[in-house]
Amino acid sequence: MSDQKTERQYRTRYGITTAPDAAYDLLDRSWERLHFLKNVLEAVGQTDGNIAMESSASSGLSAILEDIAIDVQVAHFYYTGTDDMPGKTGEAPEVKS
Repeated sequence: MSDQKTERQYRTRYGITTAPDAAYDLLDRSWERLHFLKNVLEAVGQTDGNIAMESSASSGLSAILEDIAIDVQVAHFYYTGTDDMPGKTGEAPEVKS
């Protein structure tokens, strides 16, 4: 008999996964998005934060930043014990293997 607890799997917006893997994925995706934005701003020579954009571009940037904020918050809730199923979609039941 094994002493290791088998992690429950459930459907998230990123596929079928366990809670620890979902939290890691949320943080990893957030880091990738931030890294992408950093590279874009460096490529246009704007590292001081002063950049002019058309309204559609600023809406897109706003959406990316909001996604990052939500993903980091959900991962934080998992690590602090507030949410034991980060990224779960709706009332999706546990996935039985």
